[in-house]
Amino acid sequence: MKIFQYLRQGLANGLDILQSLLSNNSQYRHWSRSQLISYLKEVTNVHETAQENLARELMQLLDDVEGVARGDLSIRANAEADVTGAIADSFNFFLDDLCKLIAELPSDSPLHKKYRIPRN
Repeated sequence: MKIFQYLRQGLANGLDILQSLLSNNSQYRHWSRSQLISYLKEVTNVHETAQENLARELMQLLDDVEGVARGDLSIRANAEADVTGAIADSFNFFLDDLCKLIAELPSDSPLHKKYRIPRN
């Protein structure tokens, strides 16, 4: 959910900037047209960079946990990323708990054959 909060906040910040630039009482009213355009380009670049970084982090998270879909529960996501770190942490805690549950099942359970759990 935090990802959507960041995106929503980014959009809200962009709208706030645009409204302040266009208002009569704007602190930017003395700026020339070229200064305003330059400033808007800079703000746009910052938001685009943030969006690209988020997309890169999400793709890395998906790459990190791809093996889980094939049954390898020994894999853990990298929780060092800025935005996706909390998601990775939660995913890792979930996998830890799932592995504990599977370990408590009888050794002849089909889940022991289907999933590879880490050895402690």
